Amino acid sequence: MAGFNIKAIEKKLFVEKTTVKTYIRRIAEKFNIENSIEALFRCIDDVNRQG
Repeated sequence: MAGFNIKAIEKKLFVEKTTVKTYIRRIAEKFNIENSIEALFRCIDDVNRQG
């Protein structure tokens, strides 16, 4: 998912823009990250490690 913007993510997941933003915010809170982009990269890295 590297390089995806919010619009691309919402289309891929079949959810609304606000839902994507909520997911990003919750991921950032869970990992104690202030920057949403950093949260996304951590999530992507984790998914890639799991196969």
